[in-house]
Amino acid sequence: MRTGKDAARARLWQVLEERAPASGDRLPPERVLKGLVGCSRETLRGALAALEARGEIWRHVGQGTFRGRAPLGRPVKDTLLLEATTPADLMDARRLLEPQVATAAAMRRAPEDIALLRQRVANGRAARYRAECERADDAFHRHCQVILAWPKRDAVASNHAVISVA
Repeated sequence: MRTGKDAARARLWQVLEERAPASGDRLPPERVLKGLVGCSRETLRGALAALEARGEIWRHVGQGTFRGRAPLGRPVKDTLLLEATTPADLMDARRLLEPQVATAAAMRRAPEDIALLRQRVANGRAARYRAECERADDAFHRHCQVILAWPKRDAVASNHAVISVA
């Protein structure tokens, strides 16, 4: 038996409350929502359009559907790309990008920069806990950012978002 439009809207609202209760929360993809709501993709899209028209959700092609009104004049969340990336993809990107970033920083450095970068690497190697290692790695990247005179932006410096550099 097919789910009617009104029943699909009611069920979608219930799923929204369960899966994305706060403004800015991302809804599951349409293929998942279709199963949760128990309707066709066409019916689901109609229900989503109704919610979007009421300002309950907003959609951005390639990034997802989110709870609440679309942000005005603000970039979409920096971590979206990262959330859709596997750890293996992130490590591949880091292996490709980081040697070039470190090389560029080394070519533009002042003598005291090398000592500080070496200290950051030593701190990472001496770290006993993952969080300590990540802080040292972030500090290394932040100093490369300073040497390269890149804009001060956390997404650029953070090792967790290195692939989201715009």
